[in-house]
Amino acid sequence: YQYFVWYGILIDALFAKSLGNFKSRKEIEDYLTEKIHDLGIRQLILKNIYSNSNKSYKWKSNISGIKNNFDLIFEPIESKNTFLNPTLFIRGELSNYILDEDIAGIKKLFPTSQFETIKMASHWVQADKPKELVDLIIEFVKL
Repeated sequence: YQYFVWYGILIDALFAKSLGNFKSRKEIEDYLTEKIHDLGIRQLILKNIYSNSNKSYKWKSNISGIKNNFDLIFEPIESKNTFLNPTLFIRGELSNYILDEDIAGIKKLFPTSQFETIKMASHWVQADKPKELVDLIIEFVKL
């Protein structure tokens, strides 16, 4: 529930002002700084913005789709199929997105999966601990 509320606030901040209203990337960053105090999250959001050929700013991600389907984001994934290839799930120690009690359900869909936890990282391990994340991925791909 805590994340649902927090993400709702984040999505509202992203939609409070259209990207087309900004004249520069710095202006977008200044706006986000007022709304989102965590530098890592702001940088992650800024990586999802690009300037098109008309020099207006657009989202790389389908932010409208995320907003319109937000209530479904935290629903469990259900499938009749299983994925049998090796799969790596990486979670941050400070995140509660993948809990220990979730692993059995995930193993039903991904029976050959393995789980790694990055210490002192939130849900955004790529922003919090990029080196540790890359090291885990490289080690996994070597299998």
